[in-house]
Amino acid sequence: MINIRLLFSALLVSVFCIIAGRATEPNPRIVYDASKIVGEDFTAPDNSFATHCIPEEYPYRDTPSIFNVTVNGKYLGIYSDRNWWGGIVSFAMFEFKPGTKIEVKVAMHETVAMNSFEILPHNADVSTPVRCDHDSTMLKYEPNCISFSINKPDQKITLVFNENYRHHVLHLFANSVDDSQFAFDARSGYLFDKTTSTHYFAPGYHNLKALTGTSVLTLKNGENVYVAAGAVVDGSITANGIRNSKIGGRGLIVNNNWLLTYLENCHDVTIEGLTMFAYRYKCWSTLFGNCTGLKMTNTNIIATRYASVDGIDINTCQDCEWDNCFVRSATGIEVAERLDTPKTTGEFSAVNNNAAHNRSVAADKLCCRMNNDVRAVFNRTKQERRCKGVVNNEGNAVSVRNVRYRLNIYNV
Repeated sequence: MINIRLLFSALLVSVFCIIAGRATEPNPRIVYDASKIVGEDFTAPDNSFATHCIPEEYPYRDTPSIFNVTVNGKYLGIYSDRNWWGGIVSFAMFEFKPGTKIEVKVAMHETVAMNSFEILPHNADVSTPVRCDHDSTMLKYEPNCISFSINKPDQKITLVFNENYRHHVLHLFANSVDDSQFAFDARSGYLFDKTTSTHYFAPGYHNLKALTGTSVLTLKNGENVYVAAGAVVDGSITANGIRNSKIGGRGLIVNNNWLLTYLENCHDVTIEGLTMFAYRYKCWSTLFGNCTGLKMTNTNIIATRYASVDGIDINTCQDCEWDNCFVRSATGIEVAERLDTPKTTGEFSAVNNNAAHNRSVAADKLCCRMNNDVRAVFNRTKQERRCKGVVNNEGNAVSVRNVRYRLNIYNV
């Protein structure tokens, strides 16, 4: 005969053990705290991952983010601005080495309900996001906090909440660690390294106008730029006629009055690893004219506020390549051809995980512009026209992923 009392006792012990076992691996919540938006500077002893705060002098704080984000328990500095519809677009950068375990937690302001969430791209190498715990028994969940892990660096991750891309959105740029940053002697401020002909910007805020008397850094032939992780350069970088130069790092270039980057007649120039933020400026973000051999890799461009703030404008360029780049702007990528140039044929190549999220104009378009006449438009209803290989596979977000495509640039 079964002893009911003993069976009930055994059941209670089993339940207790299950709860205790689950509690040994908690997923504790974080709760939104406006004071945490600035983030914190942290570098692991083995340089395996790093987070960065927003520099104290950073001036563009009119729209505080409604998000807090931690990476392995360390808060990220969250930059933000409103889009055309009043939603708050936020973004943050951090670095880690392959093989490093990375756990991300995202908390949203309590006044905004997190009814649903989605990670883009759908093929991002991340774990399935789950809601954080409200208590240590894991029997209650925090409605405005989620967590997930990131399995490899150099990914551009977008979180869309409540199925509304035009409202509050968070972009996370999970960069790889760049060991070349540690090759420079200076750990603060700005220096021009004569050995490598490199303008080096250390972590912190750098106002080009205050530093050099002009808000534009114009590169000479053979000069390079390195913006370190955690550095913010307020101004523009331009060049005309340079060769074999590199503009790179893991930092941020921002301004509110002119192009972020403008290269003309340049050859074999590489732009790598940077994030560029056009803050409420009613003009194009980056412009490349009559360049050859240009390569932009792992670069992020954000211009959320107004229409016609093209993320990338390419004019009369040949043999150029964009690899693993992210654009969030009114118009993603425009390829233009001037009427006054000879009839020539070149190639524009975009490679791998280029993602263009365009939500600042009603047309939701990624276009290739030739002679100021839009010849190819891609949105939710049109798969492709004229520009081979460009696909729309992301539902409400126009995207190009894992596809190599070439556009023949010509005058007609």
